[in-house]
Amino acid sequence: MAINSPLLTRPQPPEQRLASLFRRQIRPQLGDLERTQQHVRDVGLVLVASGLVLIYAWFRWFPWPQALLGTTAVAVLGASWLHHLATTYEETLREVVMPTLCEAVGDVFHRQGLAPELDFLGMDQLGLLPGADRRVIGNVFRGHHCGTGFMLAELEIPPGGDHPLERQGFRGLLAMVELPAPFSGRLKIIQAGGGADLVLTWLDQIHGMYRVALPDQAFDQAFEVYADQPDAALDRLPAPLCEGLMALADLSGPGLIRAGFVGRQFCLAMPMASRPFRLGGPLRPLDCLEADLGRLVEEVTLAHCLVEIVQAGGAFNDQPQPLASAS
Repeated sequence: MAINSPLLTRPQPPEQRLASLFRRQIRPQLGDLERTQQHVRDVGLVLVASGLVLIYAWFRWFPWPQALLGTTAVAVLGASWLHHLATTYEETLREVVMPTLCEAVGDVFHRQGLAPELDFLGMDQLGLLPGADRRVIGNVFRGHHCGTGFMLAELEIPPGGDHPLERQGFRGLLAMVELPAPFSGRLKIIQAGGGADLVLTWLDQIHGMYRVALPDQAFDQAFEVYADQPDAALDRLPAPLCEGLMALADLSGPGLIRAGFVGRQFCLAMPMASRPFRLGGPLRPLDCLEADLGRLVEEVTLAHCLVEIVQAGGAFNDQPQPLASAS
């Protein structure tokens, strides 16, 4: 998940630290992990074989309606057990590798399923996320970079509800950078290209906010900016922030990036085609584990890039930065 942008080109010592830490902390545990992985595979194979035998028995000795019902029950129970086995293995793997990953990145810790620091209500009201009663939070990383707090969270909001954004749902990465003081006013940035129905949705959600035209034509075509104080918004979107968001847009999966200032937080919701922070399952060879952790380092240090983007954008300065120039 490397970002190709001059603004974000910098040495990445976490990768070098990871190689050394992997040899010392994880490699000695690979034997135990391999045995756990093999046990999960064996149990899964027994479940699949038993299920096939039961399905054969249903169709061999029972009328087809009962056989169909029995087959459905076996399939549902079998899939549930296989999912449980895979989840259990992934939890074991996380317990082994996450401390090493956090040590390699530095000044960050990992937890699972909890992100109380995030202002979901504020993000819902600003229209960064679909309003939802149910949110599934996965891996969460909380840390500091350049003296600034940040959080990355794996988030899934199942589709549902009557609103178009609610019907879309969300699956991807939610990033937050702490600000030194509350942001005055309302400002949000939405990646362009959502179609007329989504534009109407956004306008419905942002009463009292106005489209802001920026001097940077490339950014103005790629993103739509809305604010309740358009003139002040120009001072909050200088060239470094615009360049950084353009670079992040290249990493986004299907869906639209949404970002904005929520109280003392700069929040960014980035849809992704696949789960962020994912580790290999029971069928993935452990020979790939070091490469998988290298990818996770890139994903976690994305927060470092976002901190630098926001800081370069002047959100930490009393004086506004120069405006983004026309391209």
